[in-house]
Amino acid sequence: MSLIAKSLKRLQKASDKKKNVFLGNVRSLRFTEFPMYLLLVFFVVILFILYSFSIYKMVDSQLKKDFYNEVVRVAREIKNMEVQLEKNTGKKIQGFEYLLESGRLNKLKELAQKNNNIKYLGIYYVETSEPEKGSELLEFYLKKHNDVQARLYLALAFLKEGKYLDALNQLERVKADRYEVFLDKAVVLEKLGDIEKAIKYYRVAYEKTNDPVLKGMIRAKLAVLEFAK
Repeated sequence: MSLIAKSLKRLQKASDKKKNVFLGNVRSLRFTEFPMYLLLVFFVVILFILYSFSIYKMVDSQLKKDFYNEVVRVAREIKNMEVQLEKNTGKKIQGFEYLLESGRLNKLKELAQKNNNIKYLGIYYVETSEPEKGSELLEFYLKKHNDVQARLYLALAFLKEGKYLDALNQLERVKADRYEVFLDKAVVLEKLGDIEKAIKYYRVAYEKTNDPVLKGMIRAKLAVLEFAK
């Protein structure tokens, strides 16, 4: 064999040897590093879970904080409304006028029965669609008291009973210059068929009230009555 052939053969053997060594190392490297890759993935997953949990705790904490702040805000608004209502009615919280104005009629009845208050017990019955009981109690009360509020509720009780002349008679005895009185008169007169006078009192009530919703309702009523007249 020539020197060139021998030299090429040696080079080939050396190349094959290096190739085998290289491939063997690669296979060994992959086998030994597989657990490391697994540990790395596990570590990343753990970090992701911890991060997600921390984000959840942070969001949950913020939601609870926002909810608490909202509860405090609503409670403060309710308290302010109660204070304002107390000022408007001139009565202490949980008094008769407060319970009436806030629509707590069952509480109003309990307090009236506890204090044997005929007036507010009568008002309770008028407000809860038992006008007969209400009118009896209020008539008895008005024999000894000159009370505008009680008389207006007595007129309302008669109106609910269909006793329109009795209701009008009670309203005529009220001298207060309030839109409620004129509005009630207008309603009763309309029930009695006296449209001309009803229109007159509706107009007075319209001028005296500052409630835009009520003004709109009265304006609509006047349009209907004017058309039907």
